[in-house]
Amino acid sequence: MAARWCGFGRLRLVSLDRPELIAAAAAPRPADAVLRLSCRGPYLSLDSSTRQRGRVRQEGDDPIPLSPLLDRQGRPVLAGSALTGALRERAAWLEAIETGAVDDRDKVYGSGGKTLTATERLFGVNGFRGVLGIEAITCLKAGERVEITTVALDQFSMAPLDGALFTTQAFAGCAYRVGLRLDRRGNDDDRAFLARLLDDIKDDGLMLGHGVNKGFGWFTVTDEEAGHG
Repeated sequence: MAARWCGFGRLRLVSLDRPELIAAAAAPRPADAVLRLSCRGPYLSLDSSTRQRGRVRQEGDDPIPLSPLLDRQGRPVLAGSALTGALRERAAWLEAIETGAVDDRDKVYGSGGKTLTATERLFGVNGFRGVLGIEAITCLKAGERVEITTVALDQFSMAPLDGALFTTQAFAGCAYRVGLRLDRRGNDDDRAFLARLLDDIKDDGLMLGHGVNKGFGWFTVTDEEAGHG
């Protein structure tokens, strides 16, 4: 059976005479890469909903906390959008070095005869969904919860603000398993560029989350066997 749009949010089921197509589409496919991302230092994916925006601080108040985004088990979250963004930035940098190509995220596919770069094919542009997807992100190790108190700095003078402290609540020693997979539109060139991208992040790691300029979220990347915890 197949689904066909009928308007107003309703679906009508019609028969499909090609069961082999259904079987091929439903057949499980292994991930193209299963990676282990490990952060020995602090890592923080910021939960902005816990920040006290617009509140006037009073004398004796506790330092303003920067709190982590947690899943239902209380483990730090590695968001797929953050990982995709970091991978795309690295891919664009790598391709610019190799060929000089520029990643144009505002490009419209099929407009004016524009062709897609390798990065744009992997991650997509307007009118073209990228061929690379995140199959799953699994937290292997939550790590230890740590609190780091820091003096706030004035944005213009970079001088410490009197009494302006904030506490960063992070996790140290976390690890994740990430599965990446090209969809059926992926071709040999896509696989070759993905392989070069993976080699690069295994060599130099990835920086993810909040505070990477302060040393937060520096992940090493290694191959991980599927099903290995």
